[in-house]
Amino acid sequence: MYTFVTTFQGLDVRMVKGFPKRSKKAAAPEKEDSIRSERLALRAHGDLMRLLSMRASEEGITRSAMIERMLISYLALDPRNPRLDPMGRIVEEDQLPWEARKSDVLRAAERWQKFSTAHEMLFGHPAPKRWFEDADSYWIPEYTDGSR
Repeated sequence: MYTFVTTFQGLDVRMVKGFPKRSKKAAAPEKEDSIRSERLALRAHGDLMRLLSMRASEEGITRSAMIERMLISYLALDPRNPRLDPMGRIVEEDQLPWEARKSDVLRAAERWQKFSTAHEMLFGHPAPKRWFEDADSYWIPEYTDGSR
């Protein structure tokens, strides 16, 4: 396993001849839907990064996971968006958000009020009412097979 080599200064040095072979198990391929394939770069002030690190540490997660949770939570509040799972993937439902709004007006109004309050807390003004009333502002899936 070891080989002795004489250096140019006449000293004997023990060198590794080779490493034992290890069998490597191939990682099971992940479904494309189960991985996070997109990246988001964020430039932020050092003070903000320290606060994010502090709050993420309290939760026992990374800053990246903390930011991801905040974004998913905000988007999940918006009744115009489809339902999201904890990874941010769209959860398929029978009704589109616009259809759900028309079928259960009271629930849609309650969800809009919660979203508008959160929007006001984040941006300093409530979400414009036209967003709630305009069908074009609601998420519509892009089907490649022509269904729906």
